[in-house]
Amino acid sequence: MRVDENETQTIAVLFTRYSNIFSNCIYWLSGKGYTHASIALADDSEYYYSFNFKGFKKEYYKNKKCRESIIYKLEIPQEDVTKMAAKIKELELKKEQLTYARLSLLLSIIKIPFKSKNSYFCSQFVAEILQISRQISLEKKAIFYLPNQLEMKLSQQKMIKAAIKDPI
Repeated sequence: MRVDENETQTIAVLFTRYSNIFSNCIYWLSGKGYTHASIALADDSEYYYSFNFKGFKKEYYKNKKCRESIIYKLEIPQEDVTKMAAKIKELELKKEQLTYARLSLLLSIIKIPFKSKNSYFCSQFVAEILQISRQISLEKKAIFYLPNQLEMKLSQQKMIKAAIKDPI
C-alpha cells in the first residue's frame, strides 16, 4: 500500500497530573507541571498508550479524575503515523516482558541517562514514539524528557492543530 506524501493524520498527546504520592513526588522533583504522558494515534481515540507501574498499557481516561490535563493534537504525515503504529504494535505484542522504568525515571531527574532493556517510563515512551516522525523536533534523547519538559517542547511545535486544557 502506497501512502500519499501529503496525507496527514491527527494524533493526540495527553499530559496529566494526578494527586497520588508518586505523582506528587514527580511534580516536585521535576520542576512542577504534568506528571504523566500518553499518546493516541487517532484524534478521536477512547484510549491512549503509555507506561505506568503496571508496564505497557492502554489507558482509558473517560472516568478518571486528575488535577489538571492538556491534550495536544498534532498533524503528522500518515507515513510517520504508520511507523509509530508499527512500533506500538511491536511493544504491545511483547507487553508481558515490558516494565515501568522507575530507576531510569529517577536518574533522568538528575540528568543521568540510564536505559534498561524492556523498560520505559511514560514520557520516555511518548518521546520515543514522537521521534519516529520527521516533523517533530526533539533535540534530546527520549530518556531525558520528563512529562512537563515534553509538554513544554510539544507546545512549541509547528504542527499543533489544537491544545485542549483540562479535557478530563
